[in-house]
Amino acid sequence: MIEHIDQNFGLHATLIPQLTPNMQVGKTDHFSYVKTGFSCDTFNIIHIHNHQSLPASALEYLVGCYREKNWDYCLWINQENLTAELKNTITSIGLSKQNEEVGMALNLANYELNSIDKDLTFAEVGSKSQLEEYANVVAANWTPADKNVVKFYKQTANHYLLGSANITLFVAYINGEPAGSVELFPTDTETVGIYGLCTLEKFRGKGVGSALMTTALNKAKRQGYHNVVLQATEDGIGIYEKIGFERHTTYFEFA
Repeated sequence: MIEHIDQNFGLHATLIPQLTPNMQVGKTDHFSYVKTGFSCDTFNIIHIHNHQSLPASALEYLVGCYREKNWDYCLWINQENLTAELKNTITSIGLSKQNEEVGMALNLANYELNSIDKDLTFAEVGSKSQLEEYANVVAANWTPADKNVVKFYKQTANHYLLGSANITLFVAYINGEPAGSVELFPTDTETVGIYGLCTLEKFRGKGVGSALMTTALNKAKRQGYHNVVLQATEDGIGIYEKIGFERHTTYFEFA
């Protein structure tokens, strides 16, 4: 399952940028990277997926490219790949741990479709105006809101709206006002990942996040996926375990 989680994570980081003009994606036997062309560590990602014989010089050069442009970026790696030697390499080029998240998975055979009793409405994003609402919700995770997140979705809009990548974005509304968001991103026909689960601050405590998670899981179940994967913060682990998600690995973020 660790491999499924890591494959979904890596594909989620690279697929849309790879399809987008003026964005650069590189892939080696050891890592992949994204350069969006602007400073945003939400999307400028280095993902190490194979620690074996990783050339320290290659990683140092790549980090230097981001620094030369003065772009925000981050490096993600799971605990299976973070050997003591590689951790020393990462530290030696001036990166330090910023965050960690738990890689989790749910076998949908053990998940029953659930109803939503909350006074909410949901839309699957299908227009530029809805995508803008989605982007604004995600951007509001930062204070002030990260304008580069909005910029990213504006530049990549066609890939989400045309549906060629089978990505589903949801926006939740309360009294017609956007309140939260979530994304379903498939690796293949077996595994789908959950990303971008956000609730605007003014609507927190109203069950928006739980309702969005139920909406996403119901959709995944109906579409025939077998596994759902995600990366959970400390606050979310217990919530996901109650649903049936199990812990499989830990991801570390360096910047």
